[in-house]
Amino acid sequence: MTTFPALRMRRGRVAPWMRAMLAEHRLHPSDFIWPLFVCEGEGCEEPIGSLPGVSRWSVDRLAGRARLAADAGIPCVALFPNTPDALRTDDAG
Repeated sequence: MTTFPALRMRRGRVAPWMRAMLAEHRLHPSDFIWPLFVCEGEGCEEPIGSLPGVSRWSVDRLAGRARLAADAGIPCVALFPNTPDALRTDDAG
């Protein structure tokens, strides 16, 4: 009696790019998305109290922050705008 599977099909793992693609446990900066929190104004940096070490940045300063992400090997940023308290409603309307 043979055990399952009788024939183990394997993808070609000769090429380094194929081995990298099939690696099971690999975490690399290219796997991340850098969140950028946006505020109104110019030349602004507003620390976010509930996220120590994280700030909101004005639009004119976002390119520099995105450049830091790219330099770190992070290929993507996600923008999160801040809605001022005066414009918020209980029903998000």
